[in-house]
Amino acid sequence: MLMWIKLGDQKKIHALCDVSIGDGQGKSKLLVNYLLAFCDSDQKAELLQLLNVVDITRISSSCSASIFKALGRLSLDSFAEKFIFALKTCDSGAKDIGSCIFNYIASIPNLEVEDAILEFKSFYMKLDLTPSSPSFERLVTYCYQCGKEHQALELVY
Repeated sequence: MLMWIKLGDQKKIHALCDVSIGDGQGKSKLLVNYLLAFCDSDQKAELLQLLNVVDITRISSSCSASIFKALGRLSLDSFAEKFIFALKTCDSGAKDIGSCIFNYIASIPNLEVEDAILEFKSFYMKLDLTPSSPSFERLVTYCYQCGKEHQALELVY
């Protein structure tokens, strides 16, 4: 798939997408691999097509990180919320919610640190959850990396 994306062969890309979306369970690994390829490309239409059929609760945490980064980069808020709510209701996905939220927010282009903090807190309020220590740690690190030490200190205290 990556080869066809780099070559820009839209006809082949669409054909492979249609195959991966098929109704068989054996195609789920193929779908995830194609989904990851689209997360790293600018093929938004094809990514949306696969996001509509993927079951986020069956995807590994390393793969979901790439997906949530792409959702943030492409500002696909509705999918981010939909997937985070799905993970909240799933026993195996609940432990990764903090990472998913952070990956999504940290990837939103042109988002000021202050707005990222508000978005972070907003997601947790929507989920009726308390952010975990590792989630706050990642947010504090993000603030420091962006040169916003004051905001990082406000989070800590």
